Amino acid sequence: MAEAQAPGRSDAETLGVEGWGDVVAVAGRLAQVMVAHDLRENPALHEARGAAEA
Repeated sequence: MAEAQAPGRSDAETLGVEGWGDVVAVAGRLAQVMVAHDLRENPALHEARGAAEA
């Protein structure tokens, strides 16, 4: 189905494929969760690294 909606497979065509907006929205939410997790874990990792070096 996607091939029929975007036969040239260009970025512009792909973004116009039915349902692609949902895929992009889910990927955006996943990225937000991953960044939030990293931001929560980074201070703990930094403290552990500092304690190991001391």
